[in-house]
Amino acid sequence: MTPPENSNMRGLVVSIPPRYLPFALFNLKKIYGELGCQLPIEIWEVGNELNADAKKQLNAITDKIIWRNVAEFTQDLKHWQGFQVKAFVVAHSAFNEVLLFDADGIFHQNPENLFSDPEYQKTGYYLFRDLKRWVFEFNWWDRLMYKFNLRQPFKGNKFRNYAFFLERQAWLRRCLNNVKPSNFPAEWDYIWQDEMPKEPVIETYVDSGVVAINRSKRPETIKKLFDLNNNHPDTYKYVWGDKETFWISALMAGEPLTVNPKWAYEKDAEQNQAWKSKQNLICQDWNGQLFFTQKGVV
Repeated sequence: MTPPENSNMRGLVVSIPPRYLPFALFNLKKIYGELGCQLPIEIWEVGNELNADAKKQLNAITDKIIWRNVAEFTQDLKHWQGFQVKAFVVAHSAFNEVLLFDADGIFHQNPENLFSDPEYQKTGYYLFRDLKRWVFEFNWWDRLMYKFNLRQPFKGNKFRNYAFFLERQAWLRRCLNNVKPSNFPAEWDYIWQDEMPKEPVIETYVDSGVVAINRSKRPETIKKLFDLNNNHPDTYKYVWGDKETFWISALMAGEPLTVNPKWAYEKDAEQNQAWKSKQNLICQDWNGQLFFTQKGVV
């Protein structure tokens, strides 16, 4: 299938590293079989990631695949190998309305139904929350060093280091020109408090496993998203990969977004499922039902 010329077209978008091919095969069979999705899908590579046999297996599932490559736009492929490629493909997709998803996930509802969500239609941008259990926690050593104004290099988990917390706080404030937007998430309000948090605070907000965005409605968000991830050697010092850049970019652009009201949660894979789990599945609900899971093993 060739890239669509219709700028109003909707489509699915995914980048598939070779290690996630089993997930992709399982997920695409489910999407275009059991779930009845009718949308085309762009499968992105960074260079020649998938061999001919892998592509043959994927093409056998549906004729709706459009093969895309980062090399169409840049020769600096190494720069885009990693989480940052997700921002790249959103910026360069031929679709106007993009439903981006991670290659290691499984849909449990027809993904195209997300475009019908009233809040998505209102804002043109829909994100899902991450697990709530990731938090900043400051131990007695951090508190002591802070009390006596002694800064030490980051050791161990930097997300439990108060010196790192201060640098992350300063970075995010700079991103937003030191002005708190009216739609800044309440969960991260501690970013605007100068005193040291006395209790653990939530370290994550959104997950980028599934993202729906209307590119014509949110052009500035996409520009900011691209810039943050293009600058990933610096950006990723302060956040876990690309995830938080998806909501931060909207606030930097001064554009609205919708975040699913329910936090992601974990559960064991059921025995009758077609895959097993070496760890708890990360689950996302939408419209009152399970929508997407990650971390299984097909």
